[in-house]
Amino acid sequence: MRKKARYQELLDSEDQLKAMKELESLRLERLESYQKFLTIRETMLNTVHLENTSGSTMAPPPATSHLQELVDHLGTFQYEIHDHKYGGDEVALAAKSEHRQISVSRMRSWDRFILDQILESDSVDSEPVTSSFLYEVVDGVDGIAISSNGTGFARVDLIQTLKPSNQNGSLPFQKRTILSGVLQVHFAATSNRLSSACWTSVQHMPSSSQRKSSGGSVELVPPAAAAAPPRDDPSSSSNDSLEYQMVH
Repeated sequence: MRKKARYQELLDSEDQLKAMKELESLRLERLESYQKFLTIRETMLNTVHLENTSGSTMAPPPATSHLQELVDHLGTFQYEIHDHKYGGDEVALAAKSEHRQISVSRMRSWDRFILDQILESDSVDSEPVTSSFLYEVVDGVDGIAISSNGTGFARVDLIQTLKPSNQNGSLPFQKRTILSGVLQVHFAATSNRLSSACWTSVQHMPSSSQRKSSGGSVELVPPAAAAAPPRDDPSSSSNDSLEYQMVH
């Protein structure tokens, strides 16, 4: 009986080890999917930027087909934006009128919003520059958390790179953070494919006019540090966005 019990104990240990290895393998696959999704979003943003600068609409970028391979189902994939400056309802209506997947339309509309509303023009001190964009996870791959319940999230910075359009330009190569937020994704059960994603903005780069009006210094502080109406004030409304206020 002791030998049989010991044998069963070894079998149970092997099963536990196998399950742990499978979970770790899934975690690593999900970590890779998270990074791939950021790369796809980066490509989509740069495509929209190229469309804006060239004045023409390009064919759907390869990033869209790559997205289809990465998500559980493109038709049901959900992409949400929580940003107090951004109006998502208009995007849903635009998506319907264009007969396109709402998630893809919302991402492209959000990219246009970033380029149109947040960024300065691609000119610094009247000298023409060329710009491109990349998403960087704060603390690199170690900054990405993958939970056992199928959620991944990280603090992410959107970086704009600037370089002179001509070789004789006097400006050096520059990198600046134009937007910072938290990207959270949900994975399909026992899969590394994404079922939804949500971007929550936590900090915007002040525009050039805001910096000039504040003497070149603008501080962003969370809502808790600013005066807020009492909780029983009917004019106070809840908002899922993380809003920040300007302090001069």
